[in-house]
Amino acid sequence: MVDRRAFLLGLTGGLLLRPAPVRAQAARRPPRIGWLTSSVVHQPNVEAFRQGMLALDHRAIGIEFRAAEGQFDRLAGLAAELVTLDVDVIVTDGGPAAVAAGRATSTMPIVIGATAGISSARDWSTVSPVREETSRA
Repeated sequence: MVDRRAFLLGLTGGLLLRPAPVRAQAARRPPRIGWLTSSVVHQPNVEAFRQGMLALDHRAIGIEFRAAEGQFDRLAGLAAELVTLDVDVIVTDGGPAAVAAGRATSTMPIVIGATAGISSARDWSTVSPVREETSRA
C-alpha cells in the first residue's frame, strides 16, 4: 500500500514533468508549487517534501507557502494569491483549503493531501463544474 506522502510526491512530480506547450525559444523558469494549508506550515512536512523532490531529481523547484493559521475566511484570498503568482500546481492539505483552491482556479492542477470535508462529487460541484464532471469516475 502506498503511503500518502509517497503518493503526493509521485503525483506532484508527475505534474511538474508534464510536457510544456511548445513556444518559440522561451526560457523556462523553474517550476513553482503553491502550498496552501488551512493551519500552519509544518516544517517537518516541508522538509520531507523537499527531500522527496530531491530524490526524484527535482532540484530547482520554488515553493510559495500560504497558511490560513486556522482562519478559514483567509483561504479564498490566499488561494487567489497563488493563482496570481501563476504557480504550476497547488498542493493543499484537503478540506477547506482544497475547496478554496478549486474556487480560485479551474486551470491549475490541484493536489489534495487529504480529503476531510470533501466526501463526494456533489461537494466538488460547488467548487467547479469542470471538477464535477471529472470527479465522477
